[in-house]
Amino acid sequence: MAISDLKYINATDSISFGVKHYNPDGGPMVIKLAYNENSANLAPVSIILDCKKLYDERSLAKTDGKVLTMDVMIPPKDHEIQIDGIRSLIS
Repeated sequence: MAISDLKYINATDSISFGVKHYNPDGGPMVIKLAYNENSANLAPVSIILDCKKLYDERSLAKTDGKVLTMDVMIPPKDHEIQIDGIRSLIS
């Protein structure tokens, strides 16, 4: 997996980056973020792939109370991923 142009965007409280899977057919990607159990009542974390919402933390995440783990399938070619709700993870 190649990741490019990783940045935090304060105005949207999101992390944004480009991604390309080395497998020409695409494949899985695991995203792990620091997590505070007390953030469960705050806005959910969302993953957006090419402007299309793929994932909502409240419905598909796994957490051990410290790390939020999200499994994402990356299609072939270049894509843009945005993860919204970053501040809610550590509040």
